[in-house]
Amino acid sequence: MNGDPRRGFGHEKMLTQIKVDHFTQNILTEHAMTLESVLPAGKEFWLKPTANISTGGTATDVTDQVHPSNIFMCERIARIIGLDICGIDIMAADLSTPITENGGAVLEVNAAPGFRMHLEPTEGLGRNVAEPVIDMLYPPGASARIPVIAVSGTNGKTTTTRLMAHVCKQIGFKVGFTTTDGVYIQNELMMRGDCTGPVSAEFVLKDPSVDFAVLECARGGILRSGLGFHNCDVAIITNIAADHLGLQGIDTIEQLARVKSVVPRSVLPEGYAILNADDSLVYEMRKDVSCKVALFSLDENNPRIKEHCKEGGLATVYENGYVTILKGDWKIRVEKVTNIPITFGGKAEFNIANTLPVVMASYLRNFKLEDIRLALQTFIPSPAQTPGRMNLFHFNKQTKYNISKSASLNNFFCHYSNSFKSFFSQFSCNRSKYSFSQRFFVFSNQSNCIVIKTNISPIWSSNLFSRSYYYSPLHRCFCDLSRRSCAFYSNNDNISYRSNFSCRSLQYSDYLSCFCSCIICNNNIGIICSYGDL
Repeated sequence: MNGDPRRGFGHEKMLTQIKVDHFTQNILTEHAMTLESVLPAGKEFWLKPTANISTGGTATDVTDQVHPSNIFMCERIARIIGLDICGIDIMAADLSTPITENGGAVLEVNAAPGFRMHLEPTEGLGRNVAEPVIDMLYPPGASARIPVIAVSGTNGKTTTTRLMAHVCKQIGFKVGFTTTDGVYIQNELMMRGDCTGPVSAEFVLKDPSVDFAVLECARGGILRSGLGFHNCDVAIITNIAADHLGLQGIDTIEQLARVKSVVPRSVLPEGYAILNADDSLVYEMRKDVSCKVALFSLDENNPRIKEHCKEGGLATVYENGYVTILKGDWKIRVEKVTNIPITFGGKAEFNIANTLPVVMASYLRNFKLEDIRLALQTFIPSPAQTPGRMNLFHFNKQTKYNISKSASLNNFFCHYSNSFKSFFSQFSCNRSKYSFSQRFFVFSNQSNCIVIKTNISPIWSSNLFSRSYYYSPLHRCFCDLSRRSCAFYSNNDNISYRSNFSCRSLQYSDYLSCFCSCIICNNNIGIICSYGDL
């Protein structure tokens, strides 16, 4: 039987070769037969207990003979389970009569059925079952691609990427974006680190939940492995500056511009390359692209902008305090920069420059001006939306000793004694405490705790949620309690003791130089004491 040319290994041919396994051997033994036995003429002998195609069975198409009652039953089963595509295994003597009448039964429902037996049955008419599936997944005339916006340049890439992703999210898209901070899917951090290379781009593009991609493309990834995508719909080049020269064989600003130009050259012919008209090296990239070009500039009187718009081109500019779209001779004012938080009332000119190409890209994607305006107004320079980039926090007399529960400590400027100092932590504040005698702050949230001296230098930090804390001036001992564990810190600022139990209370005796803590571990109550320098 395996000599049949229609049989092959696995799924390579219409039928699968029959393997002699223990099922086959048992059947032969039960009938006192061997593989060398010869059957009488006209007699059939079953070598397998099942008729699966994968075990060597055959397929006969009986589509035209199936009773309408059986068809209705199968359709109802698929709808009840909630499957668009399914395979229903039925055991019955005949499908031309209702299985409710002939003793048949439904054995199982497969969510990923095979197509082979339908496309090329052993007997009967082949059915093109793949076509309606493809038409359902990709309706005729609809694009099978998702929109891709690529952002490159020297400075401002991440802020531009985040702002662009925020606009798309406000429109209603499920956005995936890559930055130097990590890979985000619908604002959820999926991968942490500098994720601006092709691997990160592919991570986003392979995610089935993403229907809009905004990808930051840095020089390193381009030089190592390319972009991670063949084409994009819009490319934004922020600027070219002499930063990080001398790395990976890029020693001149012209070489750097050549590398960055790979991004606009990847734009589809019907797409747009959005270029900085204030940067000569970026402006020159328009000569190498095969797509349409749009420009942006901080100067509405830039000769390049005027010439471009005179020829019917599109541009975004900063004019009379507005972010404005220029369409030929027409001006479309989008929003005052004073209403765009990341510009800090128009003082952060570099963020005005980052906003301009985002507005242009949004306009090119046919987003409504009202939606663009709202997105610009709701993009706040905060740890949640722009971590580490212009996150300004003011600590005044009122908040110095009692930090609000909603006060964010992710990245901040701290003003104390007429001097600015900065400290970076990775959480938002839920609890706070100030020690007048030792002049230090304690900040904590659901998963972290940090102690900061008033000169903004950290004493220590932990990944605990401090339910309570105590500091001993005599021994500089600190105890951090959480729902899960407790840690004691000594005068070398290191953890001297830590245990995985839940601390419920704590007392410290300067006289005896010890902590005494009531703990609960595995539903049992205990007491722990620690003496001296822990």
